[in-house]
This record gives sequence, C-alpha cells and structure tokens, in this order.
Amino acid sequence: MSSSDSAPQVSDLFYFETVVFQVEDVLYRVPRDNFIKHSEIFESMFQLPNSSKEGTCNESPIILQGYKKSDFESLLKLLYSSWRNSPSLGGFEALTHSDWIGVLHMANRWQMLTIRETAIKSVVISSVQPVEKVLLGRDCRVPAWVVQGYSEMICNPKIDLEDFGKVGLESAMKLLWIYKDAIGTSSESKITVAPGQLQCPQCNTSTIGVTVYTSYNHYGGSQSQFHKISSVSCSSCGATVNPVVSAKNMLPQLTFNIIKDKVEKTFETELKSISYDT
Repeated sequence: MSSSDSAPQVSDLFYFETVVFQVEDVLYRVPRDNFIKHSEIFESMFQLPNSSKEGTCNESPIILQGYKKSDFESLLKLLYSSWRNSPSLGGFEALTHSDWIGVLHMANRWQMLTIRETAIKSVVISSVQPVEKVLLGRDCRVPAWVVQGYSEMICNPKIDLEDFGKVGLESAMKLLWIYKDAIGTSSESKITVAPGQLQCPQCNTSTIGVTVYTSYNHYGGSQSQFHKISSVSCSSCGATVNPVVSAKNMLPQLTFNIIKDKVEKTFETELKSISYDT
C-alpha cells in the first residue's frame, strides 16, 4: 500500500469530539473538551466505556434530568464565549445577572470550581435586595451573600414584615434578637470606637490611639460608659482631631460591621450547612 493510500492521522490539537445533551426538550451538540477541562465529574464520565453510544447522536443523547435549559444555556455561553461576538455562529450578548446565577447552579452541581468562583465574582450582588441576597446565598451556597443580606435586613428600616417571612420564622426571630442586642430599644444608642479606628482627616490614617464612646440617635453598638473627649492628636501626623465628628462620619460602617459580626456568630450553623466545602 502506498503512502497516499494510508489512513490520515488525527490532529492532536484540532480534532474535537462532540457530545449530545438533552435538557428538558432541547438537544445540544457541543465539544466535550470544556466539560472535561472544568469538571472532574464529566472527565470521569467520558473515560468510562460507552457501549450504548450515549451522547454520540441525537437518537441517544445524555439526558440531564432535573436541570433547566436556561441554566444550561447560560453555562454554554460561558464555556464557548468565543462565539459571543460572531453573528455567523449565532453570537450572543454578554452574560446577564440571571445568566450568572444559572452558571452558578450548574457549576455547583458539576463541581466546576473555577467557573463557580468566576460566577460568584461576576454577580453584581450589591444590586440585589437584602432578602433576595439571603435566598440566593442559600440556593447558590454562598454564605457571604447570606451574611450580607441578613445584615442589611437588620440595618434597613424599610424592610417590611413580608420580607422577614421569606427567610423563615426561626431566622426572623434570630434577626430580631440581633437587632435588640446590637441596637437596643433606646432611641439614644451609643457606638463604641475602639483604639485605632478613628481616621485622621489630614493624613487619612487610622492611628488615633484612644477609645471614644459617643452618643447618636442612630443604630449603635455597645452600651459602654459614655466618655466624651473634645479633641485628640493624631499619632501619625500630629493634627488635632475632633473624635466626635470623626466617629459620626464613621458611624454607618462601624454599625454595619458590628451587626455583621453578630450575624456570623448567630447563624454559624446555617452558614456551615450551605458552605460549598461541606
């Protein structure tokens, strides 16, 4: 047999094997490579002997039960993003908020760790309402979103009773307990500013070594003894600083940090249960 009659070689770089999936009532034929690259589950699956030829043709697809086609398509948009700006290949727009949530659902179930991290970073969680942060965090197994949502629910006076009902009775009772413990029933709450927390307006360092307790009609923290200091000197640049004014400017963030710490401790069991590592 001459060399011209021998079977052609298969390229090591550009010879793609495809796989056919069925999600709900839709068939998808895509290259297998990205599924193997990002998921040990698929890598193991495709290494198994396939006598049934499952996934090789439309008549015998790999049927993904319990998945939404919208979530699966969101994942495909990310895996095959090179098509995004190619109209001739059915190009599509950048992933939306709902797309990223869909990607996160898929990444969780198929242990696509890198894609999971990308999805979490890509979701603009700051635009989501507090109670939705909690629900999304539970559903997508992102404890940080749950903590953020709970903390905002406590600090936001506009949250209504219906929103508290959405997180469940037990969680709502814990939120009420945190509110009373951290903020109290008094309209005149006190905020504790620990050493090193006051920021100098001149050099923008937080090196003022005093403990200041000041009082405002606002969400507060510790009910420690009130101790008013008229002025202190910055240990970094020497500028004179009014601690009451400095504390007032820092109050919202300090208050949120206090609430956040209490949320993390109070909901420790729940947060561990939804952690992706457990």
